[in-house]
Amino acid sequence: MLKIVAEAKEASLKKIKFDEDCSEETENDNSSQSKGKGILNFVTKGKGDGTQVTINRMMKKDLKEQVDYHCSLFFYTSALPFNVVKNLEFEKFCEMVGRYGIGYKPPSYDDMREKLLKKAVANIDVTLEEFREEWKRTGCSIMSYGWKNRKRHSICNFLVNSPKGTAFLYSLDTSDISKTTDKVLKILDDAIKFVGEKNVVQVVTDNAANYKAVGEMLMQQRNILYWTPCAAHCIDLI
Repeated sequence: MLKIVAEAKEASLKKIKFDEDCSEETENDNSSQSKGKGILNFVTKGKGDGTQVTINRMMKKDLKEQVDYHCSLFFYTSALPFNVVKNLEFEKFCEMVGRYGIGYKPPSYDDMREKLLKKAVANIDVTLEEFREEWKRTGCSIMSYGWKNRKRHSICNFLVNSPKGTAFLYSLDTSDISKTTDKVLKILDDAIKFVGEKNVVQVVTDNAANYKAVGEMLMQQRNILYWTPCAAHCIDLI
């Protein structure tokens, strides 16, 4: 009986010692791995990644300077005004080129003047139709603006404003049209009919005597329409 107890006690002590040895080995392995990992992190992640990021930034900085330079040359050689860079479509174009990535080639001359132009016109027509639906719901204002181009031709622009925004309607060369009251009345009357008489609630023109007289005539012809002089033109006259 005593022999059995002694053997059991000895086996228990051996098991405890074995467990302690295994625990020490595990701790040593973890410590070694931790130290190795720490050094590895320092070399590859801490220092290496930082260096790589710095190199990438330097390369991108140099590349951006080259891209900016060639972009500026495109503007200079095409005689484009500098404010084109503020055009939202130009910003969108740059963004889409970045998404496309390396290898993008611009559209051909024929695509620009035919296929892409037709697509742009079709999109404008769709947008204009959306504006027309808005004019029916909320009403709109016709705004006319006269100016002269470099060849001294008289041009009159017509725009339509509504809560949805302002849409360009069309331009009219009025160089050969006398600015008499009857002629101006017909020009504005045609614009109102083009937009829709029931949709137009206001006509905005400059404050010249002939336009002022036409405004009075338009209000007499249409009870729901108001003529308003252009505030900017009135301020210019002060």
